[in-house]
Amino acid sequence: MVVHALIVLPIKYMSASTFIFILYAVLPIASWLIYRAMFRTSKGWGAVFASTVLAGSLLWVACIHFIDVEYKDNLIRYDLDNDGGFSDAELTPEARAAMKQFANDTGRTLAPVVAPIATTFWTLFLFGVCALFSRGVQDFRDFRNKRQAEQAAP
Repeated sequence: MVVHALIVLPIKYMSASTFIFILYAVLPIASWLIYRAMFRTSKGWGAVFASTVLAGSLLWVACIHFIDVEYKDNLIRYDLDNDGGFSDAELTPEARAAMKQFANDTGRTLAPVVAPIATTFWTLFLFGVCALFSRGVQDFRDFRNKRQAEQAAP
């Protein structure tokens, strides 16, 4: 019941772009954890980093695509006679706002160019946070083991 309330219900009621954005946000952490769990080595991080940036960039572009579809669907709702255009009677303030939202697409147009750059920095940041956390855990374990060894030795 708790799993249903925490996972299934939010996914059911969120838009596709929101779900993809959440995947994008946690992708570097998931990549780090999977690589650490599988290989436990410091070699090969370049390939993990590159594949994470590529996958993140693709998720970014997919998210932008779904946002574009949502804006277009929102705009089409105001086309009452389904002719593909808007007459003066159809141009309500809400229709004008939807049209402005759909027409301001510079960010969506530049998404394929911006996505790899932003994803590189996002991945670097989260890999750095994960590395610091991993180093802190290792230092704590070393300290604990050293302390236990000192207590065990007479």
